[in-house]
Amino acid sequence: MSVRTSLLLAAIAFVAACGGQTGTADHGKQAATDSSKPTAADQHKQDNVFTPLTSTIDRAKAVQGIVDKQAAKQRQAIENQSK
Repeated sequence: MSVRTSLLLAAIAFVAACGGQTGTADHGKQAATDSSKPTAADQHKQDNVFTPLTSTIDRAKAVQGIVDKQAAKQRQAIENQSK
C-alpha cells in the first residue's frame, strides 16, 4: 500500500472517529428521559470537541470589552485634560 493511500485511510478513520454518536448506552438513556428533540440553543450548549475553544473565545471577548472600556475612559480623561 502506498503512502498516499495510507494517509488517505488514516484521514478517513480520523474523521469517522470524531463524528457520530457518543455511545449507544448514553443515547438510550437520553432518549428514554427526554422524548422531545433539542432546540438549536440546546445543541449549541452540548459539549463537543470545540467547547474549550468556544469558552476561550468567550473569555477573550469579555477581556476585550474590559480593555475597550478602559481605553474609552483613558481617551475621555486625555480629552478632558486638553480642554
